Amino acid sequence: MIVEEIGDLAAMALALARDGDALDGRCALFEPHSAAVAIEELGRTIRRILEVTVATEDLEHFVRNKTNGVDGEELTNSSLLSDELAHRINVVIIAEVDDGTTESVEHHLHVSKLHADSLTLDDWHKTWMEVYKEGDIRENTKRQYEHIYNAHISPYLGKMRLSDITTLQIKSLIRILAKDGYQFETQNKVRILICDMYNKAILDEMAIRNPAKGIKVVRDEEIERRVLSKEEQKMFFETAAGTFYNNLFCVAVMTGLRPGELFALTEKDLDFENMLITVDETLVYQKFDEDDKKKFHLGPPKTLESVRKVPMTEECAQYLKRQIIMSKSVKAKAKIRVKNFVESDYIFITTHGNPMNSQNFCDAIKRVVNEINMQRPMLEEMEKFSGHTFRHTFATRCIESGIQPKTLQKYLGHATLQMTMDLYVHVTEDFKREEIKKLNMPMFDGVQEW
Repeated sequence: MIVEEIGDLAAMALALARDGDALDGRCALFEPHSAAVAIEELGRTIRRILEVTVATEDLEHFVRNKTNGVDGEELTNSSLLSDELAHRINVVIIAEVDDGTTESVEHHLHVSKLHADSLTLDDWHKTWMEVYKEGDIRENTKRQYEHIYNAHISPYLGKMRLSDITTLQIKSLIRILAKDGYQFETQNKVRILICDMYNKAILDEMAIRNPAKGIKVVRDEEIERRVLSKEEQKMFFETAAGTFYNNLFCVAVMTGLRPGELFALTEKDLDFENMLITVDETLVYQKFDEDDKKKFHLGPPKTLESVRKVPMTEECAQYLKRQIIMSKSVKAKAKIRVKNFVESDYIFITTHGNPMNSQNFCDAIKRVVNEINMQRPMLEEMEKFSGHTFRHTFATRCIESGIQPKTLQKYLGHATLQMTMDLYVHVTEDFKREEIKKLNMPMFDGVQEW
């Protein structure tokens, strides 16, 4: 391929720029000067060959003329292109034409126009999506990629050249996101997206380095890995008992389902005979690029591994059955009371009969926590938490109960065991203290104090 060949030529140029005697002097392309200048000039020369707009059937004629010096004074006078180098470029391009790979030649002619000298991050993002993501990712995932890039990356880095963006600038962008209130998940998605874009740019020889490589996003331990202690869990559920969202709270902490997975549950997903919950959809409420405002989007879960069957306990089944009855009653009243009411099959709904979203969930949790704190001194107040905390708490309780990490991985729908170990093996201090008491040290039996 043309682009691959260019990479070989660039490597040759770099070697020659560093050592004038390289390759036994057979291809003395450059006068002794810096490697950076050599590479830059080589790039200009190659682009003069590749970027010219000619019909494919005329390409062979054009290349032969250029490499033989006919109508090519600009090239020959530059003294950059040796006979050997010209021949190599000539052979590669003509071979592709002779082979009938018209589309391939045209594609590389187009790509070459977006060379790293002028290629912006916005330019590369468009190519990256078309070449590496289109058809390989779900439509919902694609929308998320586009949203993350357009909302958080493009305004800061989009107009910059791919070759000019530094590690410091990417770190600064992540700090800006943190300062603006965006949590770990959004910050990390930005890092991952930029890192993948550069990895693919390196493969396509549009970049020589990845400035996002090695950047670590600091997780806010208190917010992101918040786990309810056993005391907090008991206090919360005693206070929440009898409230409208109590069934949701209980199912969340008993299953470890992600909030979006809970919101997407319907009656058909519940197998009470075999005591299993089928998780194959997620419901999110957000504004994608094509939306004029926030809307509900139903799609597949986060990963293929997230499609799973999660066992339910008898107690969990009771809360689910109660919720089914309650949701039908609320929807029946909403049909009469609410103008333009749209009924859904979701079992977890708001007091108005609408589908749940993360903000509703967090607000409901906050009301319970506020009620708890009304009865407690300021220094002993319970810290607020998000709906995701129930998932972390479920995982911790599973570990405390002796459930194996591999089994827990299946419950949580993680793609790898490492994700389970990295994110969720954070047992509480109370559990650590209780566990150390189980340690038996007979070597101290009978030993008197000094």
